[in-house]
Amino acid sequence: MTELSAQTFFGGGAEVDPDNLGKVEVNNFSTAVDQALVESFGWDGKAIGAVGLTLSADNTKVSGGIFITRGTTGLSEYSASCDDIWIAAPKNIAIAIKVPSLDPFTFSHGGLWSDLIPSEKFTHAFYNTTAGSSRTAILGRPDNNGIGDFCLRLVCQISGTSSGRKGVIVKYKILLFPVGVEELSNTPEANFAGWPGLTVADGYLLMGPRPTRKWQCPILPVIRPGTPFTENSEAPSSVSLRFAIASVMGKVLQPITATNPSTLAAKWAKIRANPRELVEKAPATCWPTVPPFQEEQGKFIIVYSTKYTS
Repeated sequence: MTELSAQTFFGGGAEVDPDNLGKVEVNNFSTAVDQALVESFGWDGKAIGAVGLTLSADNTKVSGGIFITRGTTGLSEYSASCDDIWIAAPKNIAIAIKVPSLDPFTFSHGGLWSDLIPSEKFTHAFYNTTAGSSRTAILGRPDNNGIGDFCLRLVCQISGTSSGRKGVIVKYKILLFPVGVEELSNTPEANFAGWPGLTVADGYLLMGPRPTRKWQCPILPVIRPGTPFTENSEAPSSVSLRFAIASVMGKVLQPITATNPSTLAAKWAKIRANPRELVEKAPATCWPTVPPFQEEQGKFIIVYSTKYTS
């Protein structure tokens, strides 16, 4: 494994710019993130990744951290014959799935692979292809044996194309699982990034927001304080924030894929029979680890930007 260069990505001062912290306060990790990125960092709405940190009630400690994805993907529609997904599905029925945005993906595992996201979160449709090249839309789910539900997962890892100029780039793969979330949730091993799936799409996103002043970390966290900063302007130290970011960005695995539903079913059966067969491959590029630290003396005080004091 190759770590992101400390000299290229982790230079600058030891302390995060307090004005930067004043710009990343949010009250949720969805639409409020969009607003902060647009208003304070000029985000163009394209696919972006961020680390969301939740603070303790007194704002002095980080109580939790998650990965966040937002924005448009620019991905083409995924289309496949249903028998390429479900083993017993008819050959004359196709499915088309659109993933125009990364907004539906949530990450409760603390790392860079998403939860299992149900099919209803994504626009999809079925078509009868018997007539040839022209597709005939089918209203609702086809009443054919062998066509089931599905769910999707986003698996991310740091790209080796990251650079000081471009920033931290993350490559991602969208995996499809040919069963519903409830059914798959009965398999504990399916919570891990190494649970095999069928590839729907590949893409890239940029990590952000980028700090306006270097602080030994290439990104800023998005912060949900326990108490709004306008009421309590204390925040964890820069060391604590870097450690929390590294804890999220360092929890990453490569996605495992199968080429067809038969191979996928065989891999699932093998893992279910022996959970130790679950493959967990480390990524080629990783975020540097941060050594454990002692509780710091003193507290860091937020200095607000004009936007937050008006």
